[in-house]
Amino acid sequence: MILSTDSILFGASIGALRQLQLDTFINRQTGYDWAMPGGAFGIGVEAYDGRPWAAQDMRITEIAGDTLGLATNFTHPTGLEAVQMIQCFDGFATLRFSCSVKCKEIGAASCVTDLSPLRFQVRKADGLRVHTIRRDQYRLDTTVIGAEPFVIRGGRWNRPEHAGWLVLEDVQARECLLIGIE
Repeated sequence: MILSTDSILFGASIGALRQLQLDTFINRQTGYDWAMPGGAFGIGVEAYDGRPWAAQDMRITEIAGDTLGLATNFTHPTGLEAVQMIQCFDGFATLRFSCSVKCKEIGAASCVTDLSPLRFQVRKADGLRVHTIRRDQYRLDTTVIGAEPFVIRGGRWNRPEHAGWLVLEDVQARECLLIGIE
């Protein structure tokens, strides 16, 4: 399914084993595509048993006039359910990701070890720079990433490790992607 504005072209689909995959994430002004076609994409909700979430369905929804949304429903073998919503806004190079999780069975939430509304794989991981604000050290942190996943750790209401934003920078392509986390 595709979300499209004058600034962004974003496409995702349900692939093998009911896993969500990112097909395209293009900045229309430059033509730069951040997506690893067919790469992992979805919610970052991890359970201690390691079993994967299954994407059940995707649908495009209209939200308040000129705002479109892509909603995906997920289920987990523990009885948890999740809905990821991606919203795009005409006139802005902005996507908003949100995620809600609910329990159908008593005690199912106790297996959740990590919660994030977004997880995606970029086309070019090697050599990207990641700029973050470290709230635990009160400084700008710049890291060159390789093939290993880069994890931003928030949470802990009064003691988050990172502030709520990061910038991915592809120096060669002169392209930046600002990600804000609420």
